[in-house]
Amino acid sequence: MNILILSCSYGVPDYTLGNSGRATTTSNIEYYLSKHHTVFNLSTNGSSNWQAIQRAHEFIDGSEVEHIPCGQDAYTTIQKPADINIDYVIWIGTSLLRDQHIIHVPTLDQCIAELQDITYNEMKKLMQKIPTAKLIAVGGCGPIDETALRNVLPVHYCIPDWRAELLGMEYTEHLSGGAKLNLNDLITDPRLSKHLSMAQTVYTNMHGSDAFPDSSHPGGIAHKGLYEKILPHISI
Repeated sequence: MNILILSCSYGVPDYTLGNSGRATTTSNIEYYLSKHHTVFNLSTNGSSNWQAIQRAHEFIDGSEVEHIPCGQDAYTTIQKPADINIDYVIWIGTSLLRDQHIIHVPTLDQCIAELQDITYNEMKKLMQKIPTAKLIAVGGCGPIDETALRNVLPVHYCIPDWRAELLGMEYTEHLSGGAKLNLNDLITDPRLSKHLSMAQTVYTNMHGSDAFPDSSHPGGIAHKGLYEKILPHISI
């Protein structure tokens, strides 16, 4: 099977660039998948969902795109071989709020709702460009609304909030997912303090969790668990 991975640093084979205390090239989701499949990993550090999907568009169109090869610790480029079809797209979503600059609305709830609609529809366009592929969606540094996503496009398998599962929480949120917000634009949001409190809870829980060795990113044990969840949904 040919598998395309899209994500932020949650999907990078060695996002630490050599720090052995975190997820490494031999304990990342790509490493486990590549034992039995051909994997094209377009994940990059700090990526937003929009940026990840645009890299995938460029890759499918035949352009060279940036990535970090499994087993290396520096960026290089990758290009889709002309003679292969993609069988699965694994999208490990990040915080929707990383794309806040795309829209201008007065509250975080509105911002999340509009960015969710934009992101899910852009994913639909990508998947329509790859008719051979099935989508596996994983809520990573930001949760995925599975019902809303399935209302937009076919989804083969979904883990709505991997981070919440690792933390033993019912739900995380988007503000703690590396979002660079201009809070001055949201100072009148009546729910801003609630969002900030929830983000602080997520940060605190990650700091005390063995699943997040650096208090921010899922480590090797978490990635192996993710692989084991996904594996039954991928044909050999």
